Amino acid sequence: MKSWGVAGCLWSVPLHVSRRLAPLLLGVAALGALIVVPRIAHAQDEPPPLPPPSEPENPPNPDNRPDPQTDPNQPSPRDNPDAAPGAYGFDPHPTVRTRGKRDGVTWEANADFRVSYIDRIPELKISQEVVGPRALASGTVVHGSTSLVTGGLGFDFGLVLDDRWRIGGIGGSYESAMGTSARRRAYVDGAIAELRPWTASRFGFDFGGVGQRYKYRRWQFGWMVSGSVIVTTMNVSVASGGGSEDAWGAAVALSVHGQVEACRRLDLESRVCLAVAPDVFDGGYFMRGGSVLARWEWGR
Repeated sequence: MKSWGVAGCLWSVPLHVSRRLAPLLLGVAALGALIVVPRIAHAQDEPPPLPPPSEPENPPNPDNRPDPQTDPNQPSPRDNPDAAPGAYGFDPHPTVRTRGKRDGVTWEANADFRVSYIDRIPELKISQEVVGPRALASGTVVHGSTSLVTGGLGFDFGLVLDDRWRIGGIGGSYESAMGTSARRRAYVDGAIAELRPWTASRFGFDFGGVGQRYKYRRWQFGWMVSGSVIVTTMNVSVASGGGSEDAWGAAVALSVHGQVEACRRLDLESRVCLAVAPDVFDGGYFMRGGSVLARWEWGR
């Protein structure tokens, strides 16, 4: 059998049909040549792919220093406690290095809301002149066991040594009587008087102390013993003939109180704390009351 090819096929079909198909077949053949031939030429001109890079067996050492891994006489940075921060190839951020225990002196400040209880107020003294059957220029108010509940605000500023020891600095507080209280019978230099506990106020002036604190993750626990001067004022009514006169009584007492606290850290420089502060010695009496404090602290 003969092989006609494309020309033979075109010749075998009718003449009017071959005249119409010939331009179409020639166009398809030319388009294929335009697409295939440039790709073959481009593939022949490309260089062969390069082999993957390989690391040198002995990396260059610009400082000509012995390798601690190969030199047995050279100590490893891990075994050197005095190595620089970059001994392992990196230098930690300064703020990261300071999050641990710090040496030296830092400051600490706090503000608190407190509620206090004392089972016996100190002896008040009247300094105003009271006119009555006998003129009283001053006198001591003698009363029984008069308890008092007060609430108020306080602040304190101190120092911390080596992130452990606390040195109390200056501070102060103001407290006012809370709730209702009954009148109390008293005497002033033989004259009948009356105490009004709901008018009482207490002013505290802290002058120092010592304590410690301990940190565990986001928690801080501490204790402290500090001293302060407490000034207590109260309205006193003194009988005068058929009536009475009002006067102010005041007492100044030395106070020594302890304090135990638990704090939760909010960030690097602020904490919220709950503290209990019993009065060890206050106005000549031992263990006569104490305070509960909700505190906000600042400082590292």
